[in-house]
Amino acid sequence: MGNIDPGNLIIWFIVLLFSLSFHEAAHAWTSEKFGDDTGRLQGRITLNPIAHIDPVGTIVFPILGFIKGFPCSMG
Repeated sequence: MGNIDPGNLIIWFIVLLFSLSFHEAAHAWTSEKFGDDTGRLQGRITLNPIAHIDPVGTIVFPILGFIKGFPCSMG
């Protein structure tokens, strides 16, 4: 896996949390504007990352990707 800079890892994690929260809140807000109230009912029209955490997609896949080195090393 090579050398891992803890500072870069922390910055990567913060950017991931912010972008994930913004992206998912935008989905919920847009669907609300088109008449689907599912996001509002689930409390996902928020920038709070806790409201958007999915155990598999947010925790398991990134950990597996980090362990396997994807997408940094493809070999």
